[in-house]
Amino acid sequence: MENNKDWFINEYSEIHDNLSKLEVEIDEHIKNKIYLLDKGEVLDGLKKRAQEEIERLNKTREDERRIFNYKGI
Repeated sequence: MENNKDWFINEYSEIHDNLSKLEVEIDEHIKNKIYLLDKGEVLDGLKKRAQEEIERLNKTREDERRIFNYKGI
């Protein structure tokens, strides 16, 4: 992990892009509810990917606070 702000900016941008893509994918699946009923693993996969990105976001925030000594954020 880099100790500069550009790395964090890139990391946040990638996380945001991934979450946006997941949102679009979820919307597509919602339009086809029958498919989701037959394919429970699709929902599990979407949930897992969303959780992983949220965990990555939280870890990135934690690392940024620690490295740059942000307090009260």
